[in-house]
Amino acid sequence: MRYFFLNQPVNIACWLHLLFLIIIPRTPHHGEDIQNYQFHNRFLTAFSALTLLALHNGGATSDDYEFVPPANSAANGTISGNTWTLPTGQREARLQIRAVDDGDNDDGESVTFVLTSLTGATGWSLGSAIQTVDITDNDGGVIGFAETKSKVREPASGTFIHHVDLSVSGMPATPFNLTINVSGSADFGPDADDDANAVFPVSISSASIENGTVKIPFTIRNDDDPETKEKVVLTIPSENNGLSGSGFSLGANTRHTIVIRANDNIVVFSSGAGTIAEGRATLFDITLSINQPLPAGATASVTLLALHNGGATSDDYEFVPPANSAANGTISGNTWTLPTGQREARLQIRAVDDDDDDNGESVTFVLTSLTGATGWSLGGATQSVNITDDD
Repeated sequence: MRYFFLNQPVNIACWLHLLFLIIIPRTPHHGEDIQNYQFHNRFLTAFSALTLLALHNGGATSDDYEFVPPANSAANGTISGNTWTLPTGQREARLQIRAVDDGDNDDGESVTFVLTSLTGATGWSLGSAIQTVDITDNDGGVIGFAETKSKVREPASGTFIHHVDLSVSGMPATPFNLTINVSGSADFGPDADDDANAVFPVSISSASIENGTVKIPFTIRNDDDPETKEKVVLTIPSENNGLSGSGFSLGANTRHTIVIRANDNIVVFSSGAGTIAEGRATLFDITLSINQPLPAGATASVTLLALHNGGATSDDYEFVPPANSAANGTISGNTWTLPTGQREARLQIRAVDDDDDDNGESVTFVLTSLTGATGWSLGGATQSVNITDDD
Protein backbone atom coordinates (compact mmCIF):
# COMPACT_ATOMS: atom_id res chain seq x y z
CA MET A 1 0.00 0.00 0.00
CA ARG A 2 1.26 3.50 -0.82
CA TYR A 3 0.60 7.08 0.16
CA PHE A 4 1.42 9.71 -2.44
CA PHE A 5 0.54 13.25 -3.44
CA LEU A 6 -2.26 13.58 -5.98
CA ASN A 7 -1.86 17.33 -6.62
CA GLN A 8 0.04 18.95 -9.48
CA PRO A 9 2.26 21.99 -8.70
CA VAL A 10 0.01 24.84 -7.52
CA ASN A 11 0.08 28.35 -6.13
CA ILE A 12 -0.73 29.16 -2.52
CA ALA A 13 -3.40 28.88 -1.19
CA CYS A 14 -4.02 25.28 -2.13
CA TRP A 15 -4.92 21.82 -0.92
CA LEU A 16 -2.27 19.20 -0.26
CA HIS A 17 -4.09 16.09 -1.42
CA LEU A 18 -3.13 12.51 -0.47
CA LEU A 19 -4.56 9.41 -2.11
CA PHE A 20 -4.19 5.97 -0.51
CA LEU A 21 -3.66 3.30 -3.19
CA ILE A 22 -2.44 -0.23 -3.59
CA ILE A 23 -0.80 -0.86 -6.96
CA ILE A 24 -1.31 -4.29 -8.56
CA PRO A 25 0.54 -5.13 -11.82
CA ARG A 26 -1.60 -6.44 -14.69
CA THR A 27 -0.23 -9.11 -17.00
CA PRO A 28 0.41 -7.46 -20.41
CA HIS A 29 -1.45 -8.69 -23.47
CA HIS A 30 0.51 -10.08 -26.38
CA GLY A 31 2.36 -7.34 -28.26
CA GLU A 32 2.30 -4.73 -25.49
CA ASP A 33 5.61 -2.93 -24.97
CA ILE A 34 5.00 -1.42 -21.56
CA GLN A 35 3.72 -2.53 -18.16
CA ASN A 36 0.22 -1.27 -17.34
CA TYR A 37 -1.18 -0.92 -13.85
CA GLN A 38 -4.59 -1.13 -12.23
CA PHE A 39 -5.32 0.95 -9.13
CA HIS A 40 -7.51 -0.19 -6.21
CA ASN A 41 -8.41 2.11 -3.31
CA ARG A 42 -7.59 0.98 0.23
CA PHE A 43 -8.23 2.91 3.47
CA LEU A 44 -6.44 2.99 6.82
CA THR A 45 -7.85 1.12 9.79
CA ALA A 46 -5.30 2.26 12.37
CA PHE A 47 -3.62 5.42 13.66
CA SER A 48 -0.72 6.60 11.47
CA ALA A 49 1.25 9.78 10.79
CA LEU A 50 3.78 11.05 8.28
CA THR A 51 6.18 13.98 8.05
CA LEU A 52 6.12 16.60 5.31
CA LEU A 53 9.78 17.33 4.62
CA ALA A 54 9.98 20.89 3.26
CA LEU A 55 12.59 21.78 0.61
CA HIS A 56 12.74 25.58 0.24
CA ASN A 57 13.55 27.21 -3.11
CA GLY A 58 14.29 30.76 -4.27
CA GLY A 59 14.93 32.10 -0.76
CA ALA A 60 11.74 30.74 0.80
CA THR A 61 11.69 29.85 4.50
CA SER A 62 9.17 28.21 6.83
CA ASP A 63 8.08 31.74 7.82
CA ASP A 64 6.64 32.33 4.34
CA TYR A 65 3.73 29.85 4.67
CA GLU A 66 1.62 28.01 7.21
CA PHE A 67 -0.66 24.99 7.31
CA VAL A 68 -4.34 25.48 8.09
CA PRO A 69 -5.65 22.91 10.64
CA PRO A 70 -8.37 20.82 8.91
CA ALA A 71 -11.88 21.85 9.96
CA ASN A 72 -13.00 18.22 9.67
CA SER A 73 -10.33 16.14 11.39
CA ALA A 74 -12.33 12.93 10.96
CA ALA A 75 -12.10 13.35 7.20
CA ASN A 76 -8.65 14.92 6.87
CA GLY A 77 -6.70 14.24 10.05
CA THR A 78 -4.73 16.81 12.03
CA ILE A 79 -1.50 18.77 11.54
CA SER A 80 1.15 19.63 14.15
CA GLY A 81 4.22 21.34 12.84
CA ASN A 82 5.11 19.27 9.77
CA THR A 83 3.56 16.05 11.12
CA TRP A 84 0.28 15.07 9.50
CA THR A 85 -1.76 12.56 11.54
CA LEU A 86 -3.92 10.79 8.98
CA PRO A 87 -7.61 9.94 9.27
CA THR A 88 -8.89 6.37 9.43
CA GLY A 89 -11.57 5.01 7.19
CA GLN A 90 -10.85 7.54 4.41
CA ARG A 91 -9.57 7.04 0.87
CA GLU A 92 -7.98 10.52 0.72
CA ALA A 93 -7.05 13.43 2.97
CA ARG A 94 -6.73 17.16 2.38
CA LEU A 95 -4.60 19.79 4.11
CA GLN A 96 -4.63 23.49 3.30
CA ILE A 97 -1.57 25.74 3.12
CA ARG A 98 -1.46 29.52 2.79
CA ALA A 99 1.15 32.23 2.35
CA VAL A 100 2.08 34.44 5.28
CA ASP A 101 1.57 38.10 4.35
CA ASP A 102 4.77 39.84 5.39
CA GLY A 103 6.87 42.76 4.28
CA ASP A 104 9.43 40.63 2.47
CA ASN A 105 9.68 40.31 -1.27
CA ASP A 106 8.80 36.62 -1.71
CA ASP A 107 8.16 36.58 -5.45
CA GLY A 108 9.78 33.62 -7.19
CA GLU A 109 9.93 31.52 -4.02
CA SER A 110 8.53 28.00 -3.67
CA VAL A 111 8.49 25.04 -1.32
CA THR A 112 8.59 21.37 -2.29
CA PHE A 113 7.17 18.79 0.15
CA VAL A 114 8.43 15.21 0.26
CA LEU A 115 6.64 12.48 2.26
CA THR A 116 8.96 10.99 4.93
CA SER A 117 8.85 9.12 8.28
CA LEU A 118 5.64 7.12 8.00
CA THR A 119 4.74 5.70 11.42
CA GLY A 120 1.94 3.49 12.70
CA ALA A 121 0.92 2.02 9.34
CA THR A 122 2.40 -1.47 9.09
CA GLY A 123 2.44 -2.72 5.52
CA TRP A 124 2.12 0.73 3.99
CA SER A 125 4.87 2.58 2.15
CA LEU A 126 5.37 6.08 0.76
CA GLY A 127 5.13 6.96 -2.91
CA SER A 128 7.85 9.04 -4.57
CA ALA A 129 5.59 11.86 -5.81
CA ILE A 130 6.36 15.33 -4.48
CA GLN A 131 4.21 18.43 -3.98
CA THR A 132 5.53 21.83 -5.13
CA VAL A 133 3.81 25.06 -4.04
CA ASP A 134 4.75 28.42 -5.62
CA ILE A 135 4.58 31.56 -3.49
CA THR A 136 3.54 34.81 -5.17
CA ASP A 137 4.03 38.16 -3.51
CA ASN A 138 2.00 41.30 -2.87
CA ASP A 139 4.91 43.38 -1.65
CA GLY A 140 6.09 44.29 -5.15
CA GLY A 141 3.49 45.68 -7.49
CA VAL A 142 2.69 46.61 -11.06
CA ILE A 143 4.75 48.85 -13.33
CA GLY A 144 3.90 50.40 -16.71
CA PHE A 145 3.58 53.68 -18.54
CA ALA A 146 1.07 56.11 -17.05
CA GLU A 147 -0.10 57.10 -20.56
CA THR A 148 0.25 55.64 -24.05
CA LYS A 149 1.12 58.90 -25.84
CA SER A 150 2.53 62.36 -25.24
CA LYS A 151 3.06 65.31 -27.60
CA VAL A 152 5.84 67.86 -27.52
CA ARG A 153 7.05 70.68 -29.78
CA GLU A 154 10.63 71.10 -30.81
CA PRO A 155 12.14 74.06 -28.93
CA ALA A 156 12.89 77.27 -30.82
CA SER A 157 16.54 76.78 -29.92
CA GLY A 158 18.69 74.56 -27.75
CA THR A 159 17.00 71.83 -25.73
CA PHE A 160 14.30 71.25 -23.16
CA ILE A 161 13.32 68.33 -20.91
CA HIS A 162 10.14 66.35 -21.50
CA HIS A 163 9.14 63.76 -18.85
CA VAL A 164 7.51 60.40 -19.55
CA ASP A 165 5.88 58.92 -16.43
CA LEU A 166 6.06 55.32 -15.29
CA SER A 167 3.25 54.28 -12.94
CA VAL A 168 4.60 52.15 -10.08
CA SER A 169 2.35 50.50 -7.50
CA GLY A 170 4.33 49.26 -4.55
CA MET A 171 7.91 49.72 -3.43
CA PRO A 172 10.77 47.38 -4.41
CA ALA A 173 12.62 45.61 -1.62
CA THR A 174 15.85 46.27 -3.52
CA PRO A 175 16.52 48.61 -6.49
CA PHE A 176 16.38 47.14 -9.99
CA ASN A 177 16.84 48.39 -13.56
CA LEU A 178 13.89 48.40 -15.96
CA THR A 179 14.72 47.71 -19.62
CA ILE A 180 12.99 49.95 -22.18
CA ASN A 181 13.47 49.51 -25.94
CA VAL A 182 13.48 52.54 -28.26
CA SER A 183 12.30 52.74 -31.87
CA GLY A 184 10.49 55.23 -34.12
CA SER A 185 11.24 57.76 -36.85
CA ALA A 186 13.04 60.31 -34.67
CA ASP A 187 16.83 60.26 -34.39
CA PHE A 188 17.50 59.02 -30.86
CA GLY A 189 20.89 59.47 -29.24
CA PRO A 190 23.30 61.79 -27.45
CA ASP A 191 24.62 63.65 -30.49
CA ALA A 192 23.87 67.32 -31.12
CA ASP A 193 21.96 66.55 -34.33
CA ASP A 194 19.73 63.87 -32.72
CA ASP A 195 16.10 64.74 -32.00
CA ALA A 196 15.82 63.20 -28.52
CA ASN A 197 17.80 61.36 -25.88
CA ALA A 198 17.33 59.65 -22.52
CA VAL A 199 19.30 57.32 -20.25
CA PHE A 200 18.29 53.63 -20.20
CA PRO A 201 17.75 51.31 -18.40
CA VAL A 202 15.67 53.16 -15.81
CA SER A 203 16.50 52.69 -12.14
CA ILE A 204 13.48 51.72 -10.01
CA SER A 205 14.07 52.32 -6.32
CA SER A 206 12.59 54.03 -3.29
CA ALA A 207 14.68 57.07 -4.23
CA SER A 208 13.31 57.30 -7.79
CA ILE A 209 9.63 56.65 -6.93
CA GLU A 210 7.62 59.70 -5.88
CA ASN A 211 3.88 59.42 -5.30
CA GLY A 212 3.74 56.19 -7.29
CA THR A 213 5.56 57.68 -10.30
CA VAL A 214 9.03 57.43 -11.81
CA LYS A 215 9.76 60.28 -14.21
CA ILE A 216 11.97 59.51 -17.23
CA PRO A 217 13.61 62.74 -18.48
CA PHE A 218 13.88 63.12 -22.26
CA THR A 219 16.07 65.76 -23.85
CA ILE A 220 14.28 67.24 -26.89
CA ARG A 221 16.53 69.19 -29.29
CA ASN A 222 15.96 71.85 -31.90
CA ASP A 223 17.29 71.00 -35.34
CA ASP A 224 17.05 72.39 -38.86
CA ASP A 225 15.65 69.24 -40.47
CA PRO A 226 12.42 69.85 -42.42
CA GLU A 227 10.31 67.22 -40.65
CA THR A 228 6.71 67.80 -39.67
CA LYS A 229 6.19 65.09 -37.07
CA GLU A 230 8.57 62.49 -35.66
CA LYS A 231 8.05 59.74 -33.11
CA VAL A 232 9.99 58.09 -30.31
CA VAL A 233 8.38 54.73 -29.46
CA LEU A 234 9.17 53.28 -26.03
CA THR A 235 8.39 49.63 -25.27
CA ILE A 236 8.87 47.58 -22.11
CA PRO A 237 9.59 44.06 -23.42
CA SER A 238 7.61 41.14 -22.02
CA GLU A 239 10.82 39.21 -21.30
CA ASN A 240 14.32 40.15 -20.19
CA ASN A 241 12.95 43.42 -18.86
CA GLY A 242 14.64 43.46 -15.46
CA LEU A 243 11.50 42.51 -13.50
CA SER A 244 12.54 38.94 -12.72
CA GLY A 245 12.98 38.60 -8.96
CA SER A 246 11.84 42.19 -8.34
CA GLY A 247 8.35 41.27 -7.16
CA PHE A 248 6.86 43.49 -9.89
CA SER A 249 4.76 42.57 -12.90
CA LEU A 250 3.96 44.47 -16.09
CA GLY A 251 0.88 46.66 -16.22
CA ALA A 252 -1.41 47.16 -19.20
CA ASN A 253 0.53 50.09 -20.72
CA THR A 254 3.84 48.69 -21.96
CA ARG A 255 4.18 51.12 -24.89
CA HIS A 256 4.44 54.91 -25.00
CA THR A 257 4.84 57.11 -28.09
CA ILE A 258 6.34 60.59 -27.94
CA VAL A 259 5.18 62.68 -30.91
CA ILE A 260 7.63 65.52 -31.64
CA ARG A 261 6.26 68.37 -33.73
CA ALA A 262 8.87 70.49 -35.47
CA ASN A 263 9.06 74.20 -34.81
CA ASP A 264 9.66 74.82 -38.53
CA ASN A 265 6.75 75.85 -40.75
CA ILE A 266 6.85 73.09 -43.34
CA VAL A 267 4.69 71.84 -46.20
CA VAL A 268 5.62 68.28 -47.22
CA PHE A 269 4.18 65.16 -48.85
CA SER A 270 3.10 62.63 -46.21
CA SER A 271 1.45 59.92 -48.35
CA GLY A 272 3.40 56.90 -49.56
CA ALA A 273 3.76 55.64 -53.12
CA GLY A 274 0.44 54.94 -54.86
CA THR A 275 -1.02 53.20 -57.91
CA ILE A 276 -3.78 54.22 -60.32
CA ALA A 277 -5.24 51.93 -62.99
CA GLU A 278 -6.95 52.63 -66.28
CA GLY A 279 -10.55 51.56 -66.67
CA ARG A 280 -11.12 50.95 -62.98
CA ALA A 281 -11.89 54.48 -61.84
CA THR A 282 -9.29 54.05 -59.11
CA LEU A 283 -8.38 57.18 -57.18
CA PHE A 284 -5.30 57.80 -55.11
CA ASP A 285 -5.07 60.42 -52.34
CA ILE A 286 -2.00 62.63 -52.42
CA THR A 287 -1.62 64.06 -48.91
CA LEU A 288 0.24 67.17 -47.80
CA SER A 289 1.19 67.76 -44.18
CA ILE A 290 1.20 71.42 -43.09
CA ASN A 291 3.09 71.63 -39.81
CA GLN A 292 1.69 75.03 -38.85
CA PRO A 293 -1.78 75.84 -40.22
CA LEU A 294 -1.83 78.82 -42.54
CA PRO A 295 -3.55 81.84 -40.95
CA ALA A 296 -6.99 82.94 -42.08
CA GLY A 297 -6.83 85.27 -45.08
CA ALA A 298 -3.54 83.85 -46.37
CA THR A 299 -3.35 82.79 -50.02
CA ALA A 300 -0.60 80.23 -50.42
CA SER A 301 0.04 77.72 -53.16
CA VAL A 302 2.57 75.14 -54.26
CA THR A 303 3.45 73.81 -57.69
CA LEU A 304 3.52 70.05 -58.28
CA LEU A 305 6.48 69.54 -60.61
CA ALA A 306 5.80 66.29 -62.51
CA LEU A 307 8.71 64.01 -63.43
CA HIS A 308 7.45 61.46 -65.95
CA ASN A 309 8.95 57.97 -66.12
CA GLY A 310 8.61 55.00 -68.49
CA GLY A 311 7.03 57.02 -71.28
CA ALA A 312 4.30 58.63 -69.14
CA THR A 313 2.95 62.05 -70.09
CA SER A 314 0.57 64.53 -68.53
CA ASP A 315 -2.17 63.01 -70.73
CA ASP A 316 -2.04 59.74 -68.76
CA TYR A 317 -3.48 61.13 -65.50
CA GLU A 318 -5.58 63.97 -64.13
CA PHE A 319 -6.23 65.61 -60.79
CA VAL A 320 -9.73 65.52 -59.30
CA PRO A 321 -10.80 68.93 -57.91
CA PRO A 322 -11.34 68.57 -54.11
CA ALA A 323 -15.04 68.36 -53.19
CA ASN A 324 -14.30 70.24 -49.95
CA SER A 325 -12.11 73.21 -50.87
CA ALA A 326 -12.17 74.61 -47.32
CA ALA A 327 -10.46 71.47 -46.05
CA ASN A 328 -8.25 70.61 -49.02
CA GLY A 329 -7.81 73.74 -51.16
CA THR A 330 -8.19 73.90 -54.93
CA ILE A 331 -6.21 72.68 -57.96
CA SER A 332 -5.62 74.50 -61.25
CA GLY A 333 -3.23 72.78 -63.65
CA ASN A 334 -0.33 71.80 -61.42
CA THR A 335 -0.86 74.63 -58.94
CA TRP A 336 -2.36 73.58 -55.61
CA THR A 337 -3.83 76.49 -53.60
CA LEU A 338 -3.61 75.42 -49.96
CA PRO A 339 -6.39 75.65 -47.37
CA THR A 340 -6.03 77.86 -44.29
CA GLY A 341 -6.40 76.59 -40.72
CA GLN A 342 -5.60 72.98 -41.70
CA ARG A 343 -2.72 70.68 -40.79
CA GLU A 344 -3.14 68.55 -43.91
CA ALA A 345 -4.72 68.66 -47.35
CA ARG A 346 -5.71 65.90 -49.79
CA LEU A 347 -5.81 65.85 -53.57
CA GLN A 348 -6.99 62.91 -55.65
CA ILE A 349 -5.41 61.69 -58.90
CA ARG A 350 -6.74 59.14 -61.41
CA ALA A 351 -5.57 57.50 -64.64
CA VAL A 352 -6.98 58.61 -68.00
CA ASP A 353 -8.41 55.61 -69.88
CA ASP A 354 -6.90 55.75 -73.36
CA ASP A 355 -5.80 53.33 -76.09
CA ASP A 356 -2.09 53.71 -75.41
CA ASP A 357 -0.03 51.02 -73.76
CA ASP A 358 0.81 52.72 -70.46
CA ASN A 359 2.10 49.75 -68.48
CA GLY A 360 5.29 50.46 -66.56
CA GLU A 361 4.68 54.20 -66.51
CA SER A 362 4.80 56.40 -63.43
CA VAL A 363 4.95 60.01 -62.37
CA THR A 364 6.91 61.52 -59.47
CA PHE A 365 5.76 64.85 -58.06
CA VAL A 366 8.12 67.31 -56.39
CA LEU A 367 6.92 70.35 -54.44
CA THR A 368 8.26 73.61 -55.89
CA SER A 369 7.47 77.33 -55.91
CA LEU A 370 5.76 77.89 -52.56
CA THR A 371 4.16 81.34 -52.71
CA GLY A 372 2.13 83.46 -50.31
CA ALA A 373 3.39 81.74 -47.14
CA THR A 374 6.15 83.85 -45.62
CA GLY A 375 8.16 81.82 -43.09
CA TRP A 376 7.04 78.44 -44.51
CA SER A 377 9.34 76.07 -46.38
CA LEU A 378 8.96 72.92 -48.48
CA GLY A 379 10.01 69.48 -47.30
CA GLY A 380 12.15 67.29 -49.49
CA ALA A 381 9.81 64.28 -49.75
CA THR A 382 8.50 63.29 -53.19
CA GLN A 383 5.27 61.57 -54.24
CA SER A 384 5.38 58.64 -56.68
CA VAL A 385 2.31 57.27 -58.50
CA ASN A 386 2.42 54.16 -60.69
CA ILE A 387 0.09 53.83 -63.70
CA THR A 388 -1.22 50.40 -64.75
CA ASP A 389 -2.87 49.74 -68.10
CA ASP A 390 -6.00 47.95 -69.39
CA ASP A 391 -4.96 47.91 -73.07
